[in-house]
Amino acid sequence: MVDIKFPIIRINSHTIHDSEELIPLWDNYMYSSKPEIFKTYFLHKEFVDSKGEIFRVISRIPTDNHLKKFFKFLPGVYREKLVFKKVDKVLELEEFKEDIINGIKKFSSESSKEAEEDWINDIKNSKTFAEVINGK
Repeated sequence: MVDIKFPIIRINSHTIHDSEELIPLWDNYMYSSKPEIFKTYFLHKEFVDSKGEIFRVISRIPTDNHLKKFFKFLPGVYREKLVFKKVDKVLELEEFKEDIINGIKKFSSESSKEAEEDWINDIKNSKTFAEVINGK
């Protein structure tokens, strides 16, 4: 069993497709049955947990609950478990902060500039991986 301390967040801002990937995952579930969602946002993507350890998504386990399958058209009902594998990599806190800041800047817009500046300042002042992911 992989010991992940949630929440976790995607790393490598160069491969992030949209700003939603900057939102932490609070558990090890994907709330969709669509293969393209899994391939685009999860498969072989690396995440850092609140302790600073890196994990890669290697597969998913569909639910075997027939009731959830039947009601999967309702938001948040259907979910598939993400399977993680620990990666033997070390990520320094300053490197992680810079990566998240680059991700925020990548999707910067004039309408959200003030909130982004506050977020970036919070990240710069963070002392742990958990603070960067959760905020202060």
